[in-house]
Amino acid sequence: MLMTAAVMALFTGCGKADKPEAAIPEDGYLECKTDDFIYRKYADHVALIKWTGMDSRAVIPDEVDGLPITELSAPELFSENAAFSGNLAVTSVIIPEGVKTIHRYCFWHCTALRDAKIPDSVKSIGIEAFQGCKNLISVQLPESLEQLPDGCFDECISLRNISLPDDLGVIGNRVFHKCENLENIILPESVTSIGEYAFGGCTSLSTITILADGCEIADRSDTISGSDGKPEIRGVTPSTAKDYADRYGKSFRDIGVISDIGDVNGDSSIDSNDASLILSGYAAASIGGDLPLDPIIADADGDGNVTAADASLILSYYSYLSIGGEATLLEYAALPGLRSHQE
Repeated sequence: MLMTAAVMALFTGCGKADKPEAAIPEDGYLECKTDDFIYRKYADHVALIKWTGMDSRAVIPDEVDGLPITELSAPELFSENAAFSGNLAVTSVIIPEGVKTIHRYCFWHCTALRDAKIPDSVKSIGIEAFQGCKNLISVQLPESLEQLPDGCFDECISLRNISLPDDLGVIGNRVFHKCENLENIILPESVTSIGEYAFGGCTSLSTITILADGCEIADRSDTISGSDGKPEIRGVTPSTAKDYADRYGKSFRDIGVISDIGDVNGDSSIDSNDASLILSGYAAASIGGDLPLDPIIADADGDGNVTAADASLILSYYSYLSIGGEATLLEYAALPGLRSHQE
């Protein structure tokens, strides 16, 4: 009886068919529920605090009771109580435009979750929001995001592809820790700091490109770690990225001509003409001649060699641009998801 009373008290005032809805307390909220979630109803917005739906595809509505949903989870909730934390059924989630905040632990250990699209309205994501989502393969982050907090994607062991917002400033501690399948990542020029263990345990990481010459990198050998001599750290010279690589004996590649990569003939466009030049240069080098090309500009896929694969990538990229693609060649090469429509 005490339990029943407690549950009734929890949802008192949410409105019934035969009862008027109770007034929302000043500077407070009503705690309510639908068939799929529990929520807090404030005077001007709603916070979804617990998803209870049973479908594998969670579609969060943009409003409830005529008020917009702007928060996922309440900031004071602990990891096991957050909106989707520990959910073993949800494989994908659709977050509506209008959500501004994804609070800490929101998707903590959602072990079935495979993909998440986060709308541009989201301004902040809390610590460990996606920690332990071991089947999460890809995430679309909003351009409005300026910080990835501590542990955000920690132990997301299946994560392969992620494109970072152009205005991202801070990558916190352990953000991509133990993302064992992350292969390539580009940190935009806006990134000013990388926290401890941010890329620790990323055993498949092949390249990490740090475009900012003054990015502050936590002074630990395992801030960026990998295996078998990888990852190759890419950046400009001089830069803190090069200093970090030199300090800890890691491979470094100067990409000072990054904007020109792929533009082999120097005509300010990347197209089939560049692919043809790479093929002819590769053919010449394969029979013992000198490569008649700048090896950095011609190495489109960034593997350290100029081969037919670079020409193939440029042709694929040219096709991508022709249908309205906007990613740079470097981004296109690093993120296989962008190339899926061509394959």
